[in-house]
Amino acid sequence: MQLTAKQILALLIILIAIACREAPVLPEAKEAKELEQRLWEAGASIFIPEDYELFRSSLRIARIHEIQERGRFPLWRKMERIREEYKELLGRGEHLLDLIEEKKNKQRNSLISELEKLEGSMERMRLISSVINESHGIRERVTRAELLLVETRRQVEKGNFRDAEKTIFSARQLGSSARQIILDLFKRYLDEEYLNLWQKMAEETIAESRKRNSLVIVIDKLEMKLFVYSGGVRKAIYEVGLGRFSLADKIHAGDEATPEGKYRIIKKILNSQYYKALLLDYPNEDDRRRFAEMKKKGLIPPQVGIGGLIEIHGGGQDGLTHGCIAMENEAMDELFRLVEVGTPVTIVGTFNRESPVLKLVKEL
Repeated sequence: MQLTAKQILALLIILIAIACREAPVLPEAKEAKELEQRLWEAGASIFIPEDYELFRSSLRIARIHEIQERGRFPLWRKMERIREEYKELLGRGEHLLDLIEEKKNKQRNSLISELEKLEGSMERMRLISSVINESHGIRERVTRAELLLVETRRQVEKGNFRDAEKTIFSARQLGSSARQIILDLFKRYLDEEYLNLWQKMAEETIAESRKRNSLVIVIDKLEMKLFVYSGGVRKAIYEVGLGRFSLADKIHAGDEATPEGKYRIIKKILNSQYYKALLLDYPNEDDRRRFAEMKKKGLIPPQVGIGGLIEIHGGGQDGLTHGCIAMENEAMDELFRLVEVGTPVTIVGTFNRESPVLKLVKEL
């Protein structure tokens, strides 16, 4: 059958109309574009940079394929194949969103775990610093670290994990520095050799009290307590203040440390600079021998002396001393009445192995 000119013209018009018809927008293409935005907003470039870049590359290729397909004659277009390509990308994108959320939760939990651990550590170090004289450097670092931990928690709550990592790192460094100061201060108090020595000194003094049915004094520097024993039985406990560097043993004049050793009261002073006072026989023979050995080794400057005038005195326990043992005046009145010249006074780092402070230090 032969087509007429009119029929041929009509057919050409139809074909031209088909050729000029734009293929409808693929909903999958729109969804893929929106998904790319969601991935970016979720932090894909941070949490899964390689997967995210691969997704974007695949999306660009899919768009090129779509453009190429749209350039084909409508009757020969295979848009279904393009739709399948986008659908595959949508599946991958949703999986990547789940992966991002999983990584976020893992990082969030890790940060919170470390945050809580550091907060506990800061609390312990703050408690330790509250009961020792050598606390300034510790408290300053702990306070700064605590402020950083507050900022870290805020950043974690906002999902700003990258900044949170940086902030908690700074807090960790400060905490580590404070911890090292504490461990250095408590080095002797964590050493069994020193603990055994102090325990032995205290027990020997109490045994002497029991044997002679006499009164003795034992001072625990870590606990900042003065114990009075009579006939081997504890009769009284007093809170005391010590030298600025109370945890250290006294080595020489001006070191502001309270000495450790076995001493005796050599003088009762009714009116001293600090109310009433009990003068001890520091330095004793052991102190002088150790001082001479350290000076010989060059550990003490030639011009520095051994020091002296170590007292148990009144004036209040809250202020720092230069190495003496300070008590409240009322407590000093009681002790002054109890003791005599010659009363033994043993000063140790600690003889309480179960000290709450030591437990806190061991937990750091």
